[in-house]
Amino acid sequence: MPARLELGTCCCAGLALLACVTLAPSPARAQGAGRAPDQGPHFVLRAYYLADSFSHSESALGVDTFTTVSYHGKPGGGLDAEYLVTPWIGIDVAASQTHIQADEVTTPAVGPAFHATGKIQVRPFTLGLYGHFYRLQHLDVYLGPFIGAVQMTAGSFRPSNTELGFGAVLGIDVPLGSSGLALSGVGRVLSNRFPDQLRNVSHFRDSFLFGGGLAYRW
Repeated sequence: MPARLELGTCCCAGLALLACVTLAPSPARAQGAGRAPDQGPHFVLRAYYLADSFSHSESALGVDTFTTVSYHGKPGGGLDAEYLVTPWIGIDVAASQTHIQADEVTTPAVGPAFHATGKIQVRPFTLGLYGHFYRLQHLDVYLGPFIGAVQMTAGSFRPSNTELGFGAVLGIDVPLGSSGLALSGVGRVLSNRFPDQLRNVSHFRDSFLFGGGLAYRW
C-alpha cells in the first residue's frame, strides 16, 4: 500500500511537471486562443485555509495488552509567494501548517482501557514550479510539482522529525477587478514518510490538502 501511494504521488508530480513544460503556451498561441496578453502579474502572494484529509491507524499486541492508535488530519493554513519568470511559468515558495490528531487506546487483559491523545504539528516548507497554462481576464489556473521538507513535532507524545516531502498542486486565482486582490483556491497532494507510533517503521503519508483564501497580485 505505501508503495502504491508513493507511486501515485510521483505520477502526479511528474504529470504536473510535464504539464508545465508542454501546456504553457507561446505568446502567439496565447493571443490566438483568446488568453491574456503577455502583461500580467510578476508576483503573487497567497494566504489560505487548508483542510487535511490524512487518516491512518495502527495496532500492536503486547504480553497482556492490546494498543491501537488512530490518526486524523485537522485543518490549518498556509502562505505562498510566487515569482512569475514568464507570464506562464512561476517559481513558488510555500509554508503551511496543519495538525494530526492522534488517539491511543490501550486495553489490558483485566480492567478498564487507558486513553491518551496527542497532537502532531505538520509544517511543509516547499519549492514549486508552476505552469499557468490557462489564463483569461478573470481566471488564472496553475499546476505544478513541488519538493521540500516536512517538519513534524508532537511534544512529549512522540519524537519530532523532519522528512523529505514532494507532490503536486492545482490552484486557481480569480481576480477581483483591477485592485490586485483575487480569490484563491488550492488543492495539493503531499507525500512524506510518517513514522509509526508502535513499531520502528515508517510509511509514506499520502495526504490531500485543499482550501481557499485570498491572493494579491502585482
